[in-house]
Amino acid sequence: VTADFVEVQLKLSLEWLASGDRVEGRRLAAALVLRELADNVPTLFSLHVGQFLAQLWHAVYDPKAQVREAAVAALAACLRMIGARSTVHAAQWHVS
Repeated sequence: VTADFVEVQLKLSLEWLASGDRVEGRRLAAALVLRELADNVPTLFSLHVGQFLAQLWHAVYDPKAQVREAAVAALAACLRMIGARSTVHAAQWHVS
């Protein structure tokens, strides 16, 4: 049940980051959720790193400072997770 909940939240958060809507509240919530998932559920989060890195830039360039700061914190959590994993996996993510 927990893995299913994490998957749903991951996909929803990535969808909110990718949407063209200028709803800062959704982008902020998505960035905060993704940061927590990267820190606390790295095994499941690692399956979506490529999509996360592709979608995160929408929030990094958001007009609202709070959204940008949350996005950078999520990126930092993701990079910590990548650094903690084996170099084989890290190289794979950098190439894709």
